Formats: sequence, C-alpha cells, structure tokens
Amino acid sequence: MKKGVLLFANNNEQIDYIKQAIFCAKRIKRFTKLHVTLVTDDIEHLKKFPFYKKYINNVVKAQSSKETQQKKFYDGDSYIDATWKNFSRATCYDITPYEQTLVIDTDFIINSRSVLECFNTNYDFLINRFAFDLNTTRDNSSELLVSNTSIPMYWATVFYFKKTTKTKILFDLIQHIRDNWSYYKLLYNIVSNTYRNDYAFSIALHILSNHQSITWPKVLPTLYMITGKDILLDITETKMVVLLQQGQKEIACSMTGSDLHIMNKFSLDRYIDKDFANE
Repeated sequence: MKKGVLLFANNNEQIDYIKQAIFCAKRIKRFTKLHVTLVTDDIEHLKKFPFYKKYINNVVKAQSSKETQQKKFYDGDSYIDATWKNFSRATCYDITPYEQTLVIDTDFIINSRSVLECFNTNYDFLINRFAFDLNTTRDNSSELLVSNTSIPMYWATVFYFKKTTKTKILFDLIQHIRDNWSYYKLLYNIVSNTYRNDYAFSIALHILSNHQSITWPKVLPTLYMITGKDILLDITETKMVVLLQQGQKEIACSMTGSDLHIMNKFSLDRYIDKDFANE
C-alpha cells in the first residue's frame, strides 16, 4: 500500500469520534477512492456500525493514553466540558502502513478531489499555514501565531508526508515536545494549558528551521473552517450549508466543491445520524 489516509478517533464522554471517522471515510471513498486506515483505542465500538468496512479498509488498535485533558466543545451558544484525547497523532509515522500518508481530522469533510494533489508532489511534508473562517466578521488573528509573542501557527488538521529521514526526525521531535509539553509551553509563551497538535507541529518546524524563519515544509492551500459556534445544516452532493453566528444574528451560508473543517462536533453528529439512517 503505497498511499492512503490515516484517521485518528478516540471517543470521549459526549462525542463519538469513531462515528465521525466512518462518515469521513465515506466521503474520502466517494471523492478519492483512497485506502483508509482508522486508529482508535476502542475497536469494539465499531460493532455499532456493521457497515463500516465499506469505507474503512484497515483498523489499528491505539494504546489508551494515560494523559487526559479537558476542553470546551461548543454547539452554537451552549457548550460542555469533556475529555479531549488528542495525544496519539504524533505517532502517525510509526503507525501508518503507507509510504505516502494523508492525515485528516475526522471532522474535516471531504467535498472535492483536491487532496489527491498531495500525492502528485515531490515534497515530503505538506501542511496548512492558514485557516480561513467562513464567518469573515470574526477576529481570528490570534490563530496566526502560537502565542502573541511567538512563532507562526501551522494547522495539523490536514497534513501529508512521505516516509523519509527528515519526516522521521520531525515526528520523533513532535513526540518529544508532546512528552515534555509543560517545558515547551513555557518556552514558547503559550498561555493555555491545553496540548494542541497545531502547537506541537509548529514548534517542531521552528526547531528544525534552526529557530529562524520556517522555510520547510511546503504549505498547503488555505484551510476552510467553521467554529463550534456555527451549525452544519446539510450536505448534498458537493454542497454544504451552514449557519454562521454573527453577533446576535445567524447567517446562512453555502459552499460548493470545497472541503470544510467543521468544529461543531454536535451539529456534525446530528447530520451523520441522518446520513447513516440510509445505510
């Protein structure tokens, strides 16, 4: 298997990431036909979805992390605090069965064939530098840097890598940063206690650039996203319809032929339930 997609899904008390991963894989198959591997710490949960093998080709058992952290998960104006299990992504170099791997968040919804272009490049690592919020009235300038006085932010929502010596060093370094997060958080003046893969990847790239301007890797096109305060309404063919929160107002918006990172896990979950009713 020379190329494929790697998905990580570890459920918490409220969110079924495994269900999201199956839907994500369904979209991947529809638009790209790529081989898909799911990495999860709860393989038994897949039995709730007997049709999952139509979309997921391979399942890898992930070790349950001893580390835990809490995060606010929004559904419009409301939110819950729940466990966020996001520590395993740093291991993707060792886990992947592919020579060329595309790693995708389970809430990143494929709506085009554009990700296939990653496999037609000579670059060994590709990642997003910028994320574009569909709600252009929001100030997301804080997401341009890891912290106000720190380094550029790179988004680990979607990235591509080939197995090379350099990418092996990168992922070993990311694991080191993850395992020593309290130190690197202070070193890079990160106020939040929450470990984010975006932070760890950004710091690793900065270190590998000799703590100077980051010139490697090659940057992917801008990542489109909506926040947890926005609502996914519908997906039809290649069109997605969302409700954007703008102050006290809500604005309907649609986009066609573009992939979208949907950070409101609950509205995505509601849509998936409707979609899976036809399986």
